[in-house]
Amino acid sequence: MVRDRLSDNKKQRSRLQWPNRKQWTWIILVLLSLILAGVSVGFHSGWTDFILGWVAYFCRILALLVFASALLSWFRPDSSSWPMVTLYDLTDPILTPLRRIIPAFGGLDLTPLLVILILYFAPSVISSLVHLFV
Repeated sequence: MVRDRLSDNKKQRSRLQWPNRKQWTWIILVLLSLILAGVSVGFHSGWTDFILGWVAYFCRILALLVFASALLSWFRPDSSSWPMVTLYDLTDPILTPLRRIIPAFGGLDLTPLLVILILYFAPSVISSLVHLFV
């Protein structure tokens, strides 16, 4: 009985894993946007202002990364280099589902433009909804 508990405990510990590379890039992005929100909005302000500032910075950074990915796709850089892999790790989860829905328009991919517009307007829509209900 005691051996079964010990073996179950070892199995549970072996299931716990460190985040992989893609997860670390998202963790760093979230932490960077949290730090920027804390510096600009201030930690002493209300929680709603801090969270809205975090959402705004998160969307701005993602929009900038999507823009960089779209711009660099014209030049065909080495996609195996770590900056490009990191950039694709951050932008592909956002762009890939929309690319399945929106077809290429005459060989031109309009998905990054749509994502940038969504990320640009999302913080203001979320802010107005929060201030409407709070």
